[in-house]
Amino acid sequence: ESIKRLDGDVTIIHQRSGAEYVTINGYSSFAVAEDGATNHREVIVGVAPALYPPERRRALVLGTGTGITAGATATLFDHTEVVEINPAVFAALPRFASHNFDLARRPGVDLLLEDGLSVLARDDERYDLVISTVTSPVYFSSSKLYTVDFFELVKRRIAPGGVFAFWFDARISEAGTGIILETMRSAFSECHFVFLFDSYYEAICGDSL
Repeated sequence: ESIKRLDGDVTIIHQRSGAEYVTINGYSSFAVAEDGATNHREVIVGVAPALYPPERRRALVLGTGTGITAGATATLFDHTEVVEINPAVFAALPRFASHNFDLARRPGVDLLLEDGLSVLARDDERYDLVISTVTSPVYFSSSKLYTVDFFELVKRRIAPGGVFAFWFDARISEAGTGIILETMRSAFSECHFVFLFDSYYEAICGDSL
């Protein structure tokens, strides 16, 4: 099953077991459902960082995918902005409504078809939570979101007591993981980790965890 908009493409692969997998612009992404049930790891990515901020007024999610993570976040915050650069991803959201908390029609949610860097650079808004769910830094287009410059930009948009969360996985080499950890250490006072799977982790970072 394929959904196309302009040069963007979302392909959904169905298996007899009830599992659904997604590829975005040809890149293998993640499971929407396993054995017919929502992929709860993506729900945890959206919920776990919400335990940290003292307020849950505004959240910003960079990258959308199936919307499961953004939808989970939106259930906990008064207002959630979801930024996505691929129009096919937004077009596919209703297809995953039963998994993503009906993100496309959920009150208090703004869907922004833009580059996340542009939103952060021009916006003076402060967020209690910023989550990056973009693809792994093994892809060149995403690697710029795992740099000190990007982390410092995010920090300027985080409200007092707020946090920044992002994921990484075992496709990154040991040396690559070391670089990311050192980059995190140079940008944030403290980071906590959520173990999602044997090769899938979420980092939650801030200056007052």
